[in-house]
Amino acid sequence: MYQPDAIALFTALGEDLIITANEGDARDYDTFSEEARVDDLVLDPVAFPNFRELQQETNLGRLEVTTVNGISSADVFTVNLSGEQEVPDAVTTEATGDAVLRLNEAGTALTYNIKLEGIDVGSFFGTPQTDDTGDDLQALHFNNADSGQNGPVAFGILNPTQEDELEVNYNPDGSVTLVGAWEVSDTANQPLTDFVDVLRAAENGAEVPLYLNVETEEFPAGEIRGQLTETTAYSEIYAYGARSFTIWDTDGNIIFDSGTELEAITAEAFPEFFNSDNDENTFETRSDAKGPEPEGVVVGEINGKPYGFIGLERVGGIAVYDLTNPTQPEFIQYINERDFTVEAQLEDGSTNPAVGDLGPEGLLFIAAEDSPNGEPLLVVANEVSGTTSIFGINIEVETLPDTAPIYEIQGEGHISPFLGATVTTSGIVTAVDSNGFYVQDPTGDGNPGFLTN
Repeated sequence: MYQPDAIALFTALGEDLIITANEGDARDYDTFSEEARVDDLVLDPVAFPNFRELQQETNLGRLEVTTVNGISSADVFTVNLSGEQEVPDAVTTEATGDAVLRLNEAGTALTYNIKLEGIDVGSFFGTPQTDDTGDDLQALHFNNADSGQNGPVAFGILNPTQEDELEVNYNPDGSVTLVGAWEVSDTANQPLTDFVDVLRAAENGAEVPLYLNVETEEFPAGEIRGQLTETTAYSEIYAYGARSFTIWDTDGNIIFDSGTELEAITAEAFPEFFNSDNDENTFETRSDAKGPEPEGVVVGEINGKPYGFIGLERVGGIAVYDLTNPTQPEFIQYINERDFTVEAQLEDGSTNPAVGDLGPEGLLFIAAEDSPNGEPLLVVANEVSGTTSIFGINIEVETLPDTAPIYEIQGEGHISPFLGATVTTSGIVTAVDSNGFYVQDPTGDGNPGFLTN
């Protein structure tokens, strides 16, 4: 719901409502515009147990989000493992690793998710190994010391005498992820309770006197290591700029937002020109900006029902919705008079008149009683093509039965098919109280009955 560009008022179900067209893009001067990629954020591993999958570049890692809220209150730590951190001498190696750890609220478990690259763990888990034995894992453990110092083993994750219960995942890129927990009940050289206060007292960005160390056949003292660092983690992530339309009540509460629906509609209509700009026929030019860019919105009443018309400035066209049920607007039609088979501009840079309408900016609804032809009209001003379009609106009037059975009025879904309409029914009055009276259909609900014994 970012950057509302147009606002319209309407009434549905007896309530005054507001609809906005949201361009959907953050700007540098806005205090809510600090954008980050998901793969640059540290996600709370409890809130996001699949955080590594989310942070893959092929998934949500490509999404830029605005993280103004949702900071986790948990004690979360990160580790970056490398040979450069080994002491007393740095190790030259291509092996790397990273980890996210979380101390639970009770202080009884430090969960960890460790990803190792260039380390062969097959000897521990009976999985195929590489011919090079130098990278064979010999031990993986927590050590107690500050950065730049060597310290004793506090708890062994993988070693010949102590082995934690682990979930092991082999990744397509050849890396391996180890998931487990150091618990107060685990056998350890130093119990977790010795470190709980230190972990909780750590400020954001501060290192604690615990590090992970990975020992291999070639480097038995340690090939890669990394210090635990307290980190701001996120239990929720927000993406402002839904490129949507939103319906609000007069108290400012959102009762509906279309989310990605407008982009889904335009993608289906013009898959080869999805998110084109309004001056060129290109694929996804606007995907990293405002997408179709909902620019204008107007509401008109037709046959007693409110309809919303949302103009999409970039790819062009008008999306039409039935707003009778404002919590679940019904998509009616998407119409776009732009011709993608011709270039949007001529060689001299002027707009090609054959392209049709480009850049719908302003919308005006004319009710049937005010229309010169007695039918409702929609007038659209297109700023890029310099054209004005007038659309006639022809919506069939649903003919209601003289009387409708109670079960048809109620329907089988959450919403009555007669929502917003006036209907006549008949039945048997079965009860009367302070709330009114209760009517039952003598034929039941119209569905077949079943007998069981």
